[in-house]
Amino acid sequence: MHRRRRVCIEAPKGPISAGFTVPETADAADVAMKLRKGGWEPYRIRLEREQNVWIAIVIYWKRAA
Repeated sequence: MHRRRRVCIEAPKGPISAGFTVPETADAADVAMKLRKGGWEPYRIRLEREQNVWIAIVIYWKRAA
């Protein structure tokens, strides 16, 4: 059985699911590419090993404008 990690987007009220998972062997570049394919603009990505989740900080251009 292959383990997977959730991917979440950091939001003001806490992390929200990005709607997909990645293999446990995936690195930050793999996560960034998958986020870009989903329409997100990742700024910073960190791995929370204790929670088995990738947390991404994204640039939200509509909100910034």
